[in-house]
Amino acid sequence: MHRQRGFTFTEMLALTACLAVIIAIALAMLPRQRRVTRNISSKPQITGIVQGCILYAQGNGEHYPGLDLDGKITDASVEGRMKILLDGNYFTPEYAVSPSEQDPAIQKWLGSGPFTANHHSYAILQISTTGARRTEWAATVNKLAAVASDRNTGSDASAGARSIHHTGKWIGHVVYNDMHFEFNKRHVLRKTQYGSVINQNDNLFDAAGADDAYMIHSGQ
Repeated sequence: MHRQRGFTFTEMLALTACLAVIIAIALAMLPRQRRVTRNISSKPQITGIVQGCILYAQGNGEHYPGLDLDGKITDASVEGRMKILLDGNYFTPEYAVSPSEQDPAIQKWLGSGPFTANHHSYAILQISTTGARRTEWAATVNKLAAVASDRNTGSDASAGARSIHHTGKWIGHVVYNDMHFEFNKRHVLRKTQYGSVINQNDNLFDAAGADDAYMIHSGQ
């Protein structure tokens, strides 16, 4: 009678090593897959926020929330401008949080208490300084002027970006003033326009001047 041959100790070690390599590769791919999923699913939310700004501008001299009819600042903070839209039902609290948000500190705002950076996943244009950036916080339909993005998740962000709750390399959507969006794998845009056609290599999360793109997640 033929006896069935089992695995030898050496074969078991080889099989275990192969399984360990497969598991390691799968785990290494998870962060990238999460980033891709996050940014695909956030597109309706971030475009919805910009659409809310455009609707608000129709009754505010074409200016987005935070500016009055004459373009003067009433509230330059990210939280204040987004709360204006929330209070006016221009978008719901669900739109303020990415469907695949990875940070447990980011929660949907339920309408009670202050609206803070812990209640949204996105960054919008900084407008607290004078210059062309503030001019673009309006319904200008400028296809080269970015007004909203996924918040900074890059480890090389400057402190001034005020983008908290982030880890890893930034990858995400940028929405422009003509409502078109782009999916970017880096936070430096090849070309933007904030009052100057020579503005090149614009870092979304670093303020080189009042005439460049500067997206902030908190503060003003």
